Amino acid sequence: MDQNISSLLCQLPEMKLSRGSYLHSSFLLMAIFNAIGPMFGLPFVTGSLPHSPQFVRSLTFADATPMGSAPLGSSPPKVAESRVAPLIMYALIGLPLLAPRPLELIPEAAIDGILAYVGYEGIVSTDLWSRVVLLVTPRSNFPPRYAPLPAHRIHLFTAVQLAMFTLCWAVNLSPLGLCVAFVVVSLVPLRERVLPSVFTPDELALLDAGRIAAPSPSDSPPTVTRDALPPASPRGGGVLLPFAVSRHAVEDMRAGGSAGEAKNSGVPPIATMAEAGEAPPAEARPQ
Repeated sequence: MDQNISSLLCQLPEMKLSRGSYLHSSFLLMAIFNAIGPMFGLPFVTGSLPHSPQFVRSLTFADATPMGSAPLGSSPPKVAESRVAPLIMYALIGLPLLAPRPLELIPEAAIDGILAYVGYEGIVSTDLWSRVVLLVTPRSNFPPRYAPLPAHRIHLFTAVQLAMFTLCWAVNLSPLGLCVAFVVVSLVPLRERVLPSVFTPDELALLDAGRIAAPSPSDSPPTVTRDALPPASPRGGGVLLPFAVSRHAVEDMRAGGSAGEAKNSGVPPIATMAEAGEAPPAEARPQ
């Protein structure tokens, strides 16, 4: 479970890894390592939380936008993907095996501080934490991404997540601690079957999408309907179909502009060109 969750969080689209995913191959390699390594006294290896996603973020060229306040669709621009950084990291981890004495010089407080930072960063970097903070934040100070949602809907979703987190933690501390994996897996049907009956798809898209967002309208081709197009020519040769035209012409049409206004924007009226027997420009031809 740790390996699968670590791989998933490291390879989410907003992590901006450009060299492809390796969910299955990494799991296969881990299985091979764990089958052979213990024969030589080596420990089991697996992806770890929150260390694995933190390692990817440490190699990311990111902006200084506070967590939760970035606009929808924003994401880190680039990740320095290479094998050099992990190779150096593992070499430094293995170096004390050759000279273990220097480890005794490191104060335990330094080790505790590193672990405390890893835990703190792993908590405050989650959407759940950012929404817990919103419980005591004035509505006027909410991040822009939550602007379309009422505050009580945001807090309800946060309460559901806190309840499930408390349940998992309680099971983990109980004599049934080994069953916590089954509780975590049960959250999948809860999310897929139960929550959609409580929240609308639009609400879930904003609350549960993290920093992943649907493509912005500017990324989609314009939708042209018959009502938005100039009238058809009475000669039959100028019958218009809802095919793609330039974005400027579409905006003029949606604003109630006529064919003459489209002409002023630099796009010749298609109906007039059809009547004159002229071929429409490349940008106005059917795609």
